[in-house]
Amino acid sequence: MFNLFYMTIRENRVKLDFANIHYFVAGDGDRSVVLLHGGGTNSAMLSWKYIIQPLSQKYKVYAPDWPSYGQSTTFTGKYTNEMLIDCLHRLMDVWQLRKANLVGLSMGGSAALGYTLLFPDRVNTVVLASSYGLQHKAPYHKLSYILLHMPFFSKFIWACMRRSHFVIRSCLQKIIHDPALIPDELVHEIFTVAQRSCIEKAFFSWLRNEVLWNGMRTCYEQRFHELKTRTLLLHGDYDPLVPLFYAQQASLFIKNAKLHVFHRCGHWLTRERPDEFNQVVLSFLDESYK
Repeated sequence: MFNLFYMTIRENRVKLDFANIHYFVAGDGDRSVVLLHGGGTNSAMLSWKYIIQPLSQKYKVYAPDWPSYGQSTTFTGKYTNEMLIDCLHRLMDVWQLRKANLVGLSMGGSAALGYTLLFPDRVNTVVLASSYGLQHKAPYHKLSYILLHMPFFSKFIWACMRRSHFVIRSCLQKIIHDPALIPDELVHEIFTVAQRSCIEKAFFSWLRNEVLWNGMRTCYEQRFHELKTRTLLLHGDYDPLVPLFYAQQASLFIKNAKLHVFHRCGHWLTRERPDEFNQVVLSFLDESYK
């Protein structure tokens, strides 16, 4: 248990068949929000550090560490989007959430979207922030495929990050548009997270499964018309990993979709523009209960 922004955020664990999941929970509202973080050198607290407290003023907020991430135990199986969806489904049951609002960031967005399509009755609203699952190809797709399947490529990248704050800052400059918004504190947080080798195995396992030679394995483009849940797409106009175009296209084909563009912003919205993120998400959630 610890204090953040002068409020208590509780920590707990739940044992699933394939991993022990660590999660944060805050707030005591009867309406719930589940925050799903992205991949890479990430964790629930890294992505949602400045989000949990504002949302918990009105909602009960759950923020789990995905298997192998944060303080959750290592997942030894094949890391797939289907595994993440199954993990979320089991957590919803354990938390006894009949219905919740899902907020997914990047990799967490594709899990939130997939879960909503499978279990629409259990999702009140879904927020897709810089979300995977929207695009049929990654930027520089074939080059990405080749690099991901080169022996020792992932280990070399991770080894550099585990040894150098400079490398971490350079990587952050690829996903955060404004370099001034990369404090030394964030670099050190990621440096600490990068010391855990199981995250590297999990993330690159997920990437190798997702990035096929001719496209992305998980792309819900052909199923957008099935989505009836109120959907908020949040996207930076300088996102290099999931170009804005894909969020714009999704907003046209998802029936109850709304798109908010963060101007002069990259991929990691919750660390680059947390105040704007909170304002837009809270407004969207509040509207759904009017």
